[in-house]
Amino acid sequence: KTAACVPPTLGSASYSFSVRYDAETGRVVGSVSATGSAGADDTVTYAITEGNEDGKFALDESTGEITVAAALTGLVGTTHTLTVEVEVEDESGGATTVTVTVRVPKNCSSGTAVSNPTSNTGLVSDCKTLLGLKDELAGTGSLNWSGDLAMSDWSGISIGDAPRRVIGVKLNNSSLGGVIPAALGDLAKLQDLWLGGNQLTGEIPPELGNLTSLYALYLDQNRLTGEIPAELGNLSALEGLFLYNNQLTGSIPPEVAGHPTFR
Repeated sequence: KTAACVPPTLGSASYSFSVRYDAETGRVVGSVSATGSAGADDTVTYAITEGNEDGKFALDESTGEITVAAALTGLVGTTHTLTVEVEVEDESGGATTVTVTVRVPKNCSSGTAVSNPTSNTGLVSDCKTLLGLKDELAGTGSLNWSGDLAMSDWSGISIGDAPRRVIGVKLNNSSLGGVIPAALGDLAKLQDLWLGGNQLTGEIPPELGNLTSLYALYLDQNRLTGEIPAELGNLSALEGLFLYNNQLTGSIPPEVAGHPTFR
């Protein structure tokens, strides 16, 4: 490449991603993007040139997609700064570099998300559950849940005092674009589940019937499909059940239809 060559135009001046310490090999971390002066007619290639000496990450040279290439166990709370070279494969094209920061957040037992984790094992379990389902629930939206942030500061999360467990997930009108994860049924002390007014798709998981401490279930005004699971009739403590304005089909199970607060 000569000095007169035109470097590619980057999609961003820098990139910052995060990936869980237990992410499997091949998990997508994020992507770098760029275009040459001829737009789609130019072939752009990508390569990590610095910061990946231990080979923890891989980069697709043709797409700019960064993936996990090796186990990240033991890297909890670390930050990796990668230098990516972006080059236009054309005689008139040039090259440039961009900095990519990859954060491996702390986990639920590190003492940040859950204080005194050894004394609050139930809350550690709830933390792991929520981090595990975060991406599935958020979909095209976003949630600030992270091992680097105290759970008391997580969006929509309420924690009880004795025992310290998650008792509320209140995310009405939060621009969530995923599905309702079955793993929500593992939050044994949950009392309020508010997911109304989002863009959630898919079916209502029958595992929600495991939430025997639940007082209120708001799933209204989404894009949910399929039938109403009869297991919701197991929610004997429920004081409010709201499923309206969805695309549900089939008949209403008698276990649910008889609930005095069904809407």
